[in-house]
Amino acid sequence: MVAAQAHLSTTRTAHSEQRLNKVNAAIRRRPRDPRVYVARAKVYRQMGLYRDAMANYAKALKLNPKHVPALVGQAEILRSHGRYDTAERRLLRAARSSPRRPEIHTEFGYLYTDMGRSTRAMEAHQQALQLDPNRAQDYYSVGRLLMQQRQYRQAIVEFNNAIRLAPNVAESYRMRAVAHYQAGDLQNSLADNNRLVEMTPSNPMAWHNRGVAHFALKDYGSALTDFEQALTLAPDQTESYLYRGKAYLELDKPQLALADLDFVSNEQPDNEDLLRSMGNIHLRLQNYKKLLANEERLLNVANDDPQSYYRKGMGHLGLDDYDTALNNFTQAILLRSDYGDAYVGRARVQRMKGDRPRTKSDLDTALKHGVQDPVTLSWHGLMCKEDGDLETALDSFSRALDVSPHSPDLHIHRGETAFQLGNFELATSDFEQASRMRPTDPQLLFNLGNSYLEMGKFHRAVEALTQYINYDEDDPQAYLARAMAYLKQGEFELSEADSKHAQSLAVNNPKWRRMAGDILAKIELKK
Repeated sequence: MVAAQAHLSTTRTAHSEQRLNKVNAAIRRRPRDPRVYVARAKVYRQMGLYRDAMANYAKALKLNPKHVPALVGQAEILRSHGRYDTAERRLLRAARSSPRRPEIHTEFGYLYTDMGRSTRAMEAHQQALQLDPNRAQDYYSVGRLLMQQRQYRQAIVEFNNAIRLAPNVAESYRMRAVAHYQAGDLQNSLADNNRLVEMTPSNPMAWHNRGVAHFALKDYGSALTDFEQALTLAPDQTESYLYRGKAYLELDKPQLALADLDFVSNEQPDNEDLLRSMGNIHLRLQNYKKLLANEERLLNVANDDPQSYYRKGMGHLGLDDYDTALNNFTQAILLRSDYGDAYVGRARVQRMKGDRPRTKSDLDTALKHGVQDPVTLSWHGLMCKEDGDLETALDSFSRALDVSPHSPDLHIHRGETAFQLGNFELATSDFEQASRMRPTDPQLLFNLGNSYLEMGKFHRAVEALTQYINYDEDDPQAYLARAMAYLKQGEFELSEADSKHAQSLAVNNPKWRRMAGDILAKIELKK
């Protein structure tokens, strides 16, 4: 790469010297023509010889004090060296002599932009466009100024005009891609970034920016490929390491993500976004000691970060330091009263400390603030069920199933709650779904049998209970339930046999023996 750059530099120098020789020859032929001195000044500028360039512009102005290209050329050099007032005076001289030259107003726009006077800059570029509506550079500059004002949609219109007039300028595609991104139009941002990569395949930022677009579209595999190409071209491009780390994390490769973010942290030790990402990875990997060290660094930079206090709480909880964990979760809640996850964390500590009322209170608050984690919702449902609040328990299990519809445990919990509430249709549906996921679970077969019995599906009740009895031949409740199903079907002999067998198994349980006797009495009446 270094050798190639040296060769390119040598080639450019030779080309500039050739042009300089031609211009010098022209000056010898036309020593009174200011245009040839302006031409030589441009060559010197390309060679980085700004003093020589200024001197040649001065020679042109000595021959013609109103020569606009010389005045504008001097203004450009003065602006690039921060001499704004002198540059402005040169442009004012040019404007007085030729007010309808659009290049003067274009340079005014560049000057006022550098001076931070964006309103004057906008007016200057628009004046240039009024004089010549085919100036791509002024549309581009207006677009840049609109971007500063966060008027992204209007900026896109200006970049469209710039690209229409100069379709091979890569920078216009780059800025339009950024404008689309900021406006939330990710697909068009990606399209412009694709074009930019095609136009400048050796530009690492082109690959990086396309990776950012892929990342925003949640196409993490493509984003990773782009960031890797960017780093191949620019191995020290810190921002690409940061985004590649985030892509690794989304692709469930936390160790690789952490390696990239560690690299970035050496360059950016106070980067809050980076430290937050690293904290989340340490939490995910349960690296509690490293997590706590990371959060101390973050809190030195952002001392009122509720998320950092939450992660500290999780770290101390993981190390069984319950009192410190409790303090950190509480601090997170004080900084952000609607922090649902912090209430869940504090509830976990309260449970470990044996404080059931406060555990339940924090869970209630967490759900009120929008926590949708199925584990938390299930935990809340079980606590409500224990308290006899079956309606709330049913709601919590239902909300958990909305998030995690393929959890057999959640279907069982809701099915049991629905059964207790007398909602046998829902109970049966949940038990059926759970049994499809756990076809050999005896308890599910027992629950299904009882649900079918309550719904009047006696044949299916017998099938489910028979399968259960094959797993457990000594459960009197199963025989009692099957006896009732047989009785409802008019299978009196089978019902009588199950009832008597239940009595023999329930020698020490008067309640079940009495139930068996009731079934036998009903059989006698039927006979």
